[in-house]
Amino acid sequence: MMKPCIFCTKYKNNQDIVCKTESFFIHADRYPVNFGHVEIIPTRHIKSIFQLNNNEWDDLYQVILNVKTYLKEFNFKAYYTKIIQEGKDKNAAMFCKDALRHPVIYKEFNIGINEGRNAGRSVDHLHIHIIPRWKGDVDDPTGGVRCVISEKRNYKKPL
Repeated sequence: MMKPCIFCTKYKNNQDIVCKTESFFIHADRYPVNFGHVEIIPTRHIKSIFQLNNNEWDDLYQVILNVKTYLKEFNFKAYYTKIIQEGKDKNAAMFCKDALRHPVIYKEFNIGINEGRNAGRSVDHLHIHIIPRWKGDVDDPTGGVRCVISEKRNYKKPL
């Protein structure tokens, strides 16, 4: 028996929703890479970005265009503090404590999808990560999403 999808059951209607549209909800990531890390999740249960229909693609485009506004309106500090105080998930609390140490600047982003288990997806429901980035959050951001295979991140240096 398959266990129920966490995005369809637990996250779809909870108080930690940053924004909702017809086709998507934006959820604050419980394990934020940086302050303001969110996931764009289809309301329809699908595994792959390649399963989006035309209306969902249009809606996704609008969500991505408006992501900076959504991030400025959501109270991430309260969200992270709540996770820390609940103490139910020590790993989530650790990620949230780290996120609270960083400035809140929504200018640059990594936008990523783990399309399949071999690409790192851990929940079989499409979700798109929006991770705010700023100068100094890592020593050398060269390669961006290429860092998933660390030895190939800096494409300017020979292997």
